[in-house]
Amino acid sequence: MRKNIIYLISLCLFIFASCEKEPEVKNNRHNLGPNELKIMSFNMREPADGGKDEWAVRAGAVMAMFDDQQASLMGFQEAGHSSINRYLKAIIPNYGYVFIDELENKNSIAYRPELLKVVRKGLIWLTDTPNIPSVTTSGNVRTARWIVFEIIATGTQFFYINTHFDLSMTDQKLNQRYINRLITQQNKDNLPVVMTGDFNVESNTAVFDSIQETMVCTRDVAPITDQEYTYNAWGNSAKFRIIDHIFMSKELVCSEYKTVTQSYENHYYVSDHYPIYSIINFDNHE
Repeated sequence: MRKNIIYLISLCLFIFASCEKEPEVKNNRHNLGPNELKIMSFNMREPADGGKDEWAVRAGAVMAMFDDQQASLMGFQEAGHSSINRYLKAIIPNYGYVFIDELENKNSIAYRPELLKVVRKGLIWLTDTPNIPSVTTSGNVRTARWIVFEIIATGTQFFYINTHFDLSMTDQKLNQRYINRLITQQNKDNLPVVMTGDFNVESNTAVFDSIQETMVCTRDVAPITDQEYTYNAWGNSAKFRIIDHIFMSKELVCSEYKTVTQSYENHYYVSDHYPIYSIINFDNHE
């Protein structure tokens, strides 16, 4: 009961504060060009942790981060709990929200509808039965949600994937195989690809050998970048790892990659993962 009361109070306060502001509809926090997007990946962490890391306590800090960062497109992992979804839908009025089904709602996407238009979309399970709700060999639900987006200002289209890989390398390699199959089957126009996610593994492992034939990790190629760990484990340094990534087709240009490590509303960690973003330019795609 106490958690529900805290959640309702924080939700009401944030909605009230948001209503006092003029809607932010410009793609200009980084002076982005008409064919540039700020794309973010963020594992929000299911509200299973108690105390100061409970979702009801840190929700305001998460939303303050969204308001500060002003991403064009965001891919979420572990955003499936009903309280998180209610919160997202209530206080991101300037975003379109892709939440296709009730069968797998942890993998969600938010985008700015004044910047992007959804052309096609879908969801697959990362198993041998991609169109049937199913689990990996480790018994976990892992999916890839995909969208063909069109940049409204220029008409440029791209193929976007948001995903969350399994924990074992055996399953991770299978996850990647199913991602490759998805791209082959659904991206027949050979549109440039952007993929965000919590991959539970570093980008320089054999898991990504096949994907890196056509794609690069933005962290590795951006002229402005960092090598900050993305999994902070609520401050447990023994578990720090770089396991959240943004991949893009090699013909695209990433001008900046960043791990968002700052605190918001005096809450040191917005999740047990730091958000990451990349600024990607689609001008080079013909």
